[in-house]
Amino acid sequence: MTQKTLEHDIFLISPVNDILSKDEIACREHIQLRKEQGHEVYFPLDHTKQDGDPIGNIILDENDAAIKHGEFAEFYLAKTTIGSFGDLGGVVFHGKKLILVNPKKFSKSDSMEEFALSYASNSYYVAKSEIDAELFSFVDMVKDTDLPLSLEFSYDRKNLFKLGVLYASRKPFSIININELQKTPDKSYHNVLHYLHNKFNQ
Repeated sequence: MTQKTLEHDIFLISPVNDILSKDEIACREHIQLRKEQGHEVYFPLDHTKQDGDPIGNIILDENDAAIKHGEFAEFYLAKTTIGSFGDLGGVVFHGKKLILVNPKKFSKSDSMEEFALSYASNSYYVAKSEIDAELFSFVDMVKDTDLPLSLEFSYDRKNLFKLGVLYASRKPFSIININELQKTPDKSYHNVLHYLHNKFNQ
C-alpha cells in the first residue's frame, strides 16, 4: 500500500458510512472554521479511501496513521455514532489530546460519552469514574503486557474502543468468539476481525 503524505494537525472523529446530512454539514462548517484558524483537518469521510477495501483493514490502517500524525483529535458526536469510539481508542492509545466539537451532545448517562468527556477534560490518565478506571487499565495492560491478548467482540461502543486500542498497538490478538461472527460481502468489522484473527493465529 502506498504511504499517504499527511499534512493535517487535527484528526476529526465523526461518523462516516452512516453520517446524516445535517451532521456532515456541521462537520464541514467546523472544518472550515479550523481552516480559517490556520489548521488542517483530516476528515475520514474525505481523506480515507472508503471503497475498494472488501475487508476494512485498509481503512483502519489509514485512520490510525492519521491519528498518530495529528497533533490532537476532535470528536463530533452524532446519534449514529458507534464506530467512532474505535477511533477514540486509537486517540487514547497514542496519547493524543482530545477536544469535543459539540460537548453538549455528550451525556454522562452514557458511560462511553462520559469517558470521552472525562478524557477531553484531562487528556491524561486521571480516572474520575469506574469506566475511566476500566478503560485506562485496559490501555495500560495492552501497552505493557507481553502475554497473548484477546477480545470477546460485540458491536457496542466500549468493545469498539477496546478494538481500536488493540489495533493501534499493532500487537497480535485473538477474537474469543470469532466463530460466532459471520463474514459479509462488503467491508465490515466482522471481516476485519476474521482477517486479524487469522493473521495472528495461523
